[in-house]
Amino acid sequence: MLNSKYSGLLTVLLIIIIVVVIGGLVFLGLRFFGGGETPQEVANRFRQTVGDGIDRDERELTDIEGREFNRDRRSGRRGNFRERIFCCCGNHVVVGTIEIPAINLDYPILERSTNNAIDIAVAVMHPTNPEDALNRPGNVTITGHNYRNGRFFSNNSRLALGDRIYIVDTRGERVAYTIYHIFETIPNDVAHVSRDTEGATEITLTTCTDDSLRRLIIQARAEE
Repeated sequence: MLNSKYSGLLTVLLIIIIVVVIGGLVFLGLRFFGGGETPQEVANRFRQTVGDGIDRDERELTDIEGREFNRDRRSGRRGNFRERIFCCCGNHVVVGTIEIPAINLDYPILERSTNNAIDIAVAVMHPTNPEDALNRPGNVTITGHNYRNGRFFSNNSRLALGDRIYIVDTRGERVAYTIYHIFETIPNDVAHVSRDTEGATEITLTTCTDDSLRRLIIQARAEE
């Protein structure tokens, strides 16, 4: 009886140790593959870099990794300067951030919606020049996974008409968008991706429904 009791305690302790070890490895792995930063830390760094209130021509001539950036050596003046922020392993360019207070969402927006990119954060499906298109007239479509665990766009189904979405771009502009249309469609329907906004500044969020059979589409327009 005593042996059975100690055997049970040892089993419980072993399970706890295994869970702690696995949890630690997952945490370290996420930070390693994220370049030592979580997506939220990258989003904060992006906003600090582009939103310091300094005019673009007065910024330090370095990117956020500390490297000297694009100078015209003949005149000593900078050339076509753009701040490019790389998250994770330095493979993905951050072109903005997205905040949705209603679902406590805060992520960097990655430049290209590759399979690897959307395993890390949310990313742009359209257009191909999002750095110039965010917070400008036209539509920018942003995609993210629905893992039904709170990450990425998992909670988009909780959003409602009138909820606000905030986008910060590489110019440091923070624009508020109001959701005006929410609908579901089939995976093959891509009409919403590159739609004509008739001059309005809009964004479209797309993700899977909880059953992964359809797409949940959220359209929002910049507030004037």
